[in-house]
Parts: sequence; structure tokens; C-alpha cells
Amino acid sequence: MAIYSCNLRSIGRSTHAAGTAGAHILYISRAEAKPVILVNEMPAEPQAARNWLDRAERASRKNARVIDKIRLALPRELSEDERSRLVRDFMEDLAGDARIPWYAAIHFRGKDSHNPHAHIAVHDRDMDSGKRVLRLSDSARDRERAGLPGPKAVEWIRERWEQIGNQALERSGHDVRIDRRTLQAQGIDREPTIHEGPRAQHINDRVKRPASKRVLNGAGRLIDYPAIDRGKTRREFNAQVIDLNLERAVRSGRPETAAWAQFERDQMDKDRALKSGSRASARAARGRSASSPASSWPRGSGFAQSSGSTRAPQPPKCRPSMSGCGLPCGSGTMSSGGACGPSTRRFCPG
Repeated sequence: MAIYSCNLRSIGRSTHAAGTAGAHILYISRAEAKPVILVNEMPAEPQAARNWLDRAERASRKNARVIDKIRLALPRELSEDERSRLVRDFMEDLAGDARIPWYAAIHFRGKDSHNPHAHIAVHDRDMDSGKRVLRLSDSARDRERAGLPGPKAVEWIRERWEQIGNQALERSGHDVRIDRRTLQAQGIDREPTIHEGPRAQHINDRVKRPASKRVLNGAGRLIDYPAIDRGKTRREFNAQVIDLNLERAVRSGRPETAAWAQFERDQMDKDRALKSGSRASARAARGRSASSPASSWPRGSGFAQSSGSTRAPQPPKCRPSMSGCGLPCGSGTMSSGGACGPSTRRFCPG
């Protein structure tokens, strides 16, 4: 039976330790998983891909999203080649004409033989313009203002995966289809979770264990969180609720729902292990990079590569807006002299 699962998360400079995105690449491409690697506009070799992403992270603004992580359950009914084509079709559908770097690892061997799935890391910067295209971390309001579909990114991603996945199943002659409807829409009872915003995630991950307290919301209503979460942090409470909901789904009596819930439970266990491993790997990476200078390459400049290429990023070319810098940059030295300005300083190695 075809299982629907589409999970979207992100790794940002302000919400995660430096190097976490690169560590994620190494984890999803680990040799023991025997993955099929698919790439676009970035290296395929895992360590080279990590180095590429680390450089892109250092060149981005301090609160930038480094990667968006998409995890997909792939239909067991499809062959290995058909699954690879499906992942490429899905990413091409999302990106349109834009040249967006992404790295995908398909797991379907060994312990994953019963639940083939794909991990996709998307660095949302167009290779030509340097601008964000998908803007998966934007609010619904910002996406609507920008004329992007959704308006919520996760709803758009889930709808596109259902559409592209079912097209692949139909093309292969299978009658089964995947269904993006929530458990509630499918008639499965579930407990609600508590929203955990970016600030709470940052505090929980990098500052201290947040305390539960009573607060007044914008409408002047008193919310007694200690009575709701019973002394647990929002993350701990939500993890407990999610485990409860998955257990209910496993016992729902519906084979499709039970299979989906088991898949999600297995992936959650792996995600927890990944998070722990990524933190250790990111700490090691910070130690290695402490003695090396950060990259001065600008966003969207010099990272252009063909799909699957491992050619090293090139330094930026001097631009008209950089005149007056007087420092060596890219292919030559400015001649007019003068001090660096705010719009040019980040481009110059001096």
C-alpha cells in the first residue's frame, strides 16, 4: 500500500549551531544506509557537499535559513529508477525555472527496505540571482504578498507531493494512490500539540531549559501553561502527544493509517538520533573551522555549477557598485582607491 508522509523542517543560523546543515548532509548520505544520491547545482560527494554548504552558510546573513529539510515516504510500488525519477520530478516541479541547489538521499535498503523514503536538503538560493525562490520558511502573509502558492508553504508542499506522487503511480500502472489528508480528516482522533515558536526552540536548544508559566495572550486571556503541560517544556509535551497520536493511529484498525503511523514512528526515532549526532558533528566542525578564515564569497555569486558537478566555487568578479573599494577582489584590483562602503565590504577579502 502507498503511504503518504511529507515532513518539512528547516535549519537556520540563528536556530541551530553552526555546521548543523552540513552535518545533516553527512548523516543522510552515510555509507551504512547505502543511499541513492541525487543532486542539483551542488557536489554529490558527501564531504564535498558538506564543505559547499558550510561555505554557503558562512556567506549568508546571520539569521538566514541554511537549508529546508523535506522528508518523503516513497511508494513501495515503484522501482528504484521510478523513485529517483519521482524525487527529481517533485523538485523540478517546486523549483520551476529557477536553479536551486538541493541534495537528496534515497534510503531503501536494509532496515529501510520496508519503508523507502527520501531526505532532501534544499538551499533556497537561485544560482543566477542569489535570491530566495521557494521561501518555505516565510509566513503565510509574506508568501501571499509575494504571490507564492499556499499560502502556507507546508500545505503547498504537501499538495504538490500528493499530485506528483500519484502521477508517478498512475504512470507505472498502479491503482493505489497517496492521500495527504490529516488524521482528523480521515476520522482518526488525535490530541492537539502546543505551538513552539522559533524563540522557544532557540532557548530550548542553545540557552537553557525553558520554564512553564502562566501568561496573558493578546486578547487578555490568562493561559495556565503549567496546568496544560504538567511541568514539561513545550517540546517534551508535544513529543509525548505525538507519540500518543501515533500509537492511536497504529491501533486504528485501518491498514493504511497503521502503516503510515509505524513509518512516522520509525522516522521520529531516527530524527532524534540524527539531532544528537548532528550536534556533535557541528561542534567538531566549529573546532576545525576556528583556525581557518571564513569565506568572503557573496550570496549568489560564484556558486554556479552544473547538476552533479563538484567544481569548486569561484571568487566573485568585481562589480561597478564596488568601485572605490581599492582592495583586491576576484579577478583584479580596483583602481580608484577609497574606503570600503557597507555595500562592498562583504565582497572584499581585505
